[in-house]
Amino acid sequence: MYRKNYVRLLICIFAISVIVVGCPKLSVAKNDTITLVNPNEVQSLDQGYTSNASDYFMIENMYDTVIDYHADGSFTPNLAEKWGISDDGLTYTFYLKQGIKFHNGEELKAKDIVFTCERAKKSPFLADIGDTIKSATALDDYTVEIELNYPDAPFLYKMATLFILNEKAVTELGDDYHLNPIGSGPYKFVEYVLGQKVAFERFDDYHRGKAPIKNLVYRIISDENTALLALESGQVDFLWQIPPISYQSVSSNKKLKINKFESRELTHITMNLNEEPFNNLLVRQAINYAVDKDTIVQMALEGLGEPAVYALNSGTFGYSKNVKGYSYDPEKAKDLLAQAGYPNGFEVELKTSEKYKKTAEIVQDQLDNIGIDAKITMSDLNSMMEDISKGDYKISVFMWTVGPDADEWAYVFETGNIVNYAPYSNARVDELFRKGKNSIDRDERIKCYEELFQIVSDDAVMAPLYHSTLVSAFDARLNIPEFTEYAKPIIWLASWTE
Repeated sequence: MYRKNYVRLLICIFAISVIVVGCPKLSVAKNDTITLVNPNEVQSLDQGYTSNASDYFMIENMYDTVIDYHADGSFTPNLAEKWGISDDGLTYTFYLKQGIKFHNGEELKAKDIVFTCERAKKSPFLADIGDTIKSATALDDYTVEIELNYPDAPFLYKMATLFILNEKAVTELGDDYHLNPIGSGPYKFVEYVLGQKVAFERFDDYHRGKAPIKNLVYRIISDENTALLALESGQVDFLWQIPPISYQSVSSNKKLKINKFESRELTHITMNLNEEPFNNLLVRQAINYAVDKDTIVQMALEGLGEPAVYALNSGTFGYSKNVKGYSYDPEKAKDLLAQAGYPNGFEVELKTSEKYKKTAEIVQDQLDNIGIDAKITMSDLNSMMEDISKGDYKISVFMWTVGPDADEWAYVFETGNIVNYAPYSNARVDELFRKGKNSIDRDERIKCYEELFQIVSDDAVMAPLYHSTLVSAFDARLNIPEFTEYAKPIIWLASWTE
């Protein structure tokens, strides 16, 4: 989900030491504006009301978290200058910096952290962190204590993804807040023009120093080829993901730079377990045997990706080589369909969006080889996901991406969780998610997730296809010193070179 962001976790055992680091020195900007591509309309600019990864792409520029998580797995101070954890792992104490300002001029205080935590407990989009928190208490204006319901190994990572709200702004704006956000981050919201752009301006009172680039603009361009043309012509400066077919031409363009990132993105076939014939395990297993993932990676991604054995890859804590998936075996797939009562196959509607069109077409051809006639229905991403969330689908091709800890896959596979759109329910899987979350023993957690994902694989809840290699492209004059764990640029550190 796109959470990532999008929520959107390296997390193992934390040998936590409190670190204080200085802010990087920022160069003077040559240009006043950086323009990026956003492929979707805004669902919400309030973390508590969106699971849209493209929303998170913008949200993270407006808000701060109490601590930062970096792509190398480290944590550093942000709003909190230090923190402590009780021996039993149930109490976290964060000591805030003084004098931090929100965009509305209010000083950030412990009560805002408390308000954010309490609001997270009420949001279905933040259930993973909200359900963990028992209480949040302001010990004084700059100290907040968070008590957990149970030990939670990934909790520090979760706090590094929870954007802190200003209680006064949220309360005063009410239902209008989600498109009028107020944060304490390096950029403040200016305007959203439907179908065109979302604009931000530098927050000069940002507590870590002014960003070198004053104006930040996201142009809404849904077609990836149109977006690439905009980059090559200089209309935009950064494109998070180029079409794989364009990799060679972009990498040889001296006016552009590229950044390659082996992602945790999982593109897959999801199946509605409430609908015939996908309530039949043999049918779901047949579909898993029917897909030739190596061919899909070569044809759909130009080789920029890895075939997926199961939901996780080596970039996720909890990954295990011992989990077995499905080999390409169309004859076995046909046999399973016959055993399920479909010797001649069946017809089915396959829903997808433009981004996954090529993958869906290859899947369509491979399913046809075993007698399944899949009719592709295209729609925009938001409409497709709305249908899927309501259970209005049979099968679909799309992508999930979550944080770097296996625990976050509870969103997808735990009974009743927010994006468990299969919907799938297995009591042992639920038990193993709880056990893995509550343990602080690294080896015990790995064993939990190994068993858990083998069950999910055996139950053929989805047909994993591939983990993408993300290739970002940007203006060669743009200096981007750091990227997030999702390969997105940390904009407030970016600058234009002379």
